[in-house]
This record gives sequence, C-alpha cells and structure tokens, in this order.
Amino acid sequence: MQNSPHFPPLEDFRTSDSNSVKSYTKYAKNIVKKFGLDNDRHKRTPAPTHLKLTKDDEGPSVDQCLYRSMIGSLLYLTASRPDISYAVGVCARYQAEPKVSHLNQVKLILKYINGTCDYGMLYSHGSEPVLSGYCDADWAGSADDRKSTSGGCFFLGDNLISWFSKKQNCVSLSTAEAEYIAAGSSCSQLVWMKQMLTEYNVTQNVMTLFCDNLSAINISKNPIQHSRAKHIDIRHHFIRDLVEDKVITLEHVATDLQLADIFTKALDATQFENLRSKLGICYDWSTDHSYATCNKGGYKRVRSHPTVRRPMYLQEFKDVVHAGVVLDVRNNIMASDMVVPTVKQKCDYIVVTAGLANTGFIECQTGCCDIHTCQQILRTAGVLLELSIYFQSGYQGKTRPGIRPTD
Repeated sequence: MQNSPHFPPLEDFRTSDSNSVKSYTKYAKNIVKKFGLDNDRHKRTPAPTHLKLTKDDEGPSVDQCLYRSMIGSLLYLTASRPDISYAVGVCARYQAEPKVSHLNQVKLILKYINGTCDYGMLYSHGSEPVLSGYCDADWAGSADDRKSTSGGCFFLGDNLISWFSKKQNCVSLSTAEAEYIAAGSSCSQLVWMKQMLTEYNVTQNVMTLFCDNLSAINISKNPIQHSRAKHIDIRHHFIRDLVEDKVITLEHVATDLQLADIFTKALDATQFENLRSKLGICYDWSTDHSYATCNKGGYKRVRSHPTVRRPMYLQEFKDVVHAGVVLDVRNNIMASDMVVPTVKQKCDYIVVTAGLANTGFIECQTGCCDIHTCQQILRTAGVLLELSIYFQSGYQGKTRPGIRPTD
C-alpha cells in the first residue's frame, strides 16, 4: 500500500531481534525546520515544571494563524510521541487569542523535539496480549477555571497502544474526585479496546487499572454513597459496575511508578526521562544504524556501521571505551540542561585510547577545566560508547562542556 501524499508516513524500523520502532522522524525534523528552530538549543523536557499558562497572560498577541499551524503540526506528531501530549494539550487551549507567553511555550516544545527527532515507540514481541492501564489526575491544574487534567496510558502486554491527556469537563472538589473521574475515563477506554480485540478473537479476563489514589480506589469498590462522593455525576459511577462485575480491577501503584503522571503535569527532567523510557519511547536507531534496539528502561545490543552520530544524554553510565575515537569538545554543543558557559571556556580535544575503561587525553589548551567527571554517551564506528571523561586543568566554573564527535 502506498502512503498518502497528504499525510507523512509512519516510519517503521525492524531491530535485529524482530522488535519494531515506529516514529515520525522526518516529519519531526521538517516541522522544527519549518518554524525556524532547527539551530536552537535543545531542551530536555517539553515544558518547565513551573508551567502556568492562562488566557489572561500579559503581553502582545501573536499571529493566530502561525500559532494554530504550530499546534496542528505538534498534535499530529503526538500519534507517535506521547511524551509531548500534555504540553501540546495545554498550549492548544489558547488558540483563540494566543499571547507571546503561549508562543514561547510552543517554541520550547519544538526545541525539545529538535533534540529528540529520532525518538519513536518501541514495540516488542513475545509478551502476553493482556490489557492494562494507568490513570492519574492533576487536581485543579488549570489556572483559568481550576479544572483538573486527566491522563491515562494503556498497554497490550508490554507495549503502549493508547494514551490521552485531557482537561476534565467539571471542577473537582478534591484530589480523590479528580482521580476517580480520570479512572472512569480510563475504564471507558479499556472496555472499548477489549471490544475491539474481541473482533480479532483476542479475549481478555479481568483488566487491571493502576491508580495512585487509595480514596478513589475505595470509592470505586464501595457502592455505599460516601459524603465525599455523593455530588459526583452519576455518569462517572459506571466504574463501580465494572469493578463489581469483575471486568476491571483497580490496583494501587506508588506515585513514583505511576506512568500516567507524564500526561497530567510538567515534570522535572529526571522524572520525565524515567517515565518516558518506561513508556517505551526511545531513540529510533534506524537513523543511526549503529545501535540495534533499546529496552523500556534500558539499552541492549549494538551492530556495526561506520557512522558517527551526535551524543545522547543518559542518567547513568558504565565505562565502555572504543579505540581511536577523537572527540571534539565544545562547551556550547548539546548543552542540554547545563548552564551555558562563556565562549572563552572551551576544551580542544579528548582522545579515547584502546581498551576498556582506558581514556587518554590531549591536555586542554585553554586551561578551562577542573578535576570533575563529565559523563556523556556517544555512538561511533558501530560501538556504543559510554564515556566518563575526567577533565584535568584549572576550570573554575560550575558548568560542564558538551561533547560531539568530530566529522
């Protein structure tokens, strides 16, 4: 079947172990370039933790057509990038009268996309086709009307197949109520997916929905009208029938393991990247060909290809060094979450010598470095390099230079 000329194709890369990474890599790069942000600094998250947009934000209005075009482009991208669903959804609320603050936030999302264009959804095989889901809510998160935001994600086996981030239609009076409404929306989605799978002769037993609010779970399991729940619209109470009929069971999950948290609020970089990886969002290795696949929460197996690519930042590293790699160290390249050093603070070269955990250095020519560790990760000559680079002369600043391989 040919791809429609009106819609960008979903790219599918088959890994060496027959898993699949699906992405909109080319489309992501095109929209970043279209809006003139391809040379801007990358961001680690699509939204700052202090994100509080309102319709009454001060500042001049911006071009409505431009703003809507940016939002529309990003909404299409969310089909393969659930990690931007919340940030895009928040910005989409202000298409009627967008202000500079709204436009700046959309640009921040594009800067995040610019650094993660090659990311996609990993789909593995071998797990049992069992439906499960996570639901969460951010109570009174909207500064305009104090409505809460519901979020949910749904898995078939180990694979993420559906997700949503949506502002609730009513004002919740408590966290439990907001979580209960989010659970009701998630139950609707699970029941619909169960019916769809039945048409493919894939039957489901009791489906599990994970929630991090014990009060909401107790309300769903107890048909007695609690005083704190008596005002909740009856349409949200159908969840009780599903629980009683053993169609769905609600289970408690710790807040730090709540995968749906990424769909309800802006998170700090560490928590965001952790949940992103658990959802199965990873680097699309088809654009690199030096790395075979990645796991939810980890990485595995490399394959050879004589390609040098840009570095990718991870949280923890092991020392695995390949012979003969020359790295050009520039403090203003791929700065990510680091504060930008001044132009005068610059390293020249680091040479990675042969052997495991064996690094040699060409002495810094500008005296800008201190004895501290700069942990980065690079791929070159088909080998995943996890480098701990120890800079060794008198740098007095508080920032670390970024790294890129030489061309």
